[in-house]
Amino acid sequence: MKQFLCQSFALLTIFLSHSTFAHDHKVWSVKAISPNGEKILPIKAFSDDGKVLKVKVTFNEMNHVLNVKVLDDNNDVKYDVKAVRSSSGKHHDVKAITANGKKLDVKAITADG
Repeated sequence: MKQFLCQSFALLTIFLSHSTFAHDHKVWSVKAISPNGEKILPIKAFSDDGKVLKVKVTFNEMNHVLNVKVLDDNNDVKYDVKAVRSSSGKHHDVKAITANGKKLDVKAITADG
């Protein structure tokens, strides 16, 4: 179940509590809801060297578009976040995509890690 929670885009939801402004867009937190619906869990991306990266939603009021992105410490866009078909083809995994096409894990963080 933990694997399902961590990689299921269906359980991913935008937690629309406005957190900060960055450049010409607003930035909102991205959260997952636990299977029992009792907990709201943070979503993070993980680099190959183990660094934890912020996953946020950017909203541009000019064109009314929401985008899921990995942001750096200055809230500048670092990577896009996409739903990518799994190798089995039965579901889609949520991944951050680097400039050179490398796929980084995006997961919900539970109390036990």
